[in-house]
Amino acid sequence: MNRSTRVRIVAHRPLLRAGLERLAASAHLTVVDTCEEADLVLRAADEPFDGAPVDVTLAGGAIVVTCQETPSNAVCDALGRIVSSALSG
Repeated sequence: MNRSTRVRIVAHRPLLRAGLERLAASAHLTVVDTCEEADLVLRAADEPFDGAPVDVTLAGGAIVVTCQETPSNAVCDALGRIVSSALSG
């Protein structure tokens, strides 16, 4: 992989955002601020879906992945790291 997979965090409550940022770091993802830069979105359950090509929502102990397009191999690897990190820690 030439660069780290980039993730945009969508969570307006500071503690939720911090938790999602920690999850992204543990999955070795780079947090970015804009839709155009992001390979996927990591979203709090109370945030509305915004049509991101690959969206990961954590809700009530479940991890919901929504794909609007086929993810690249790098994004698939990142999804595996997100799930693994979320379930292990």
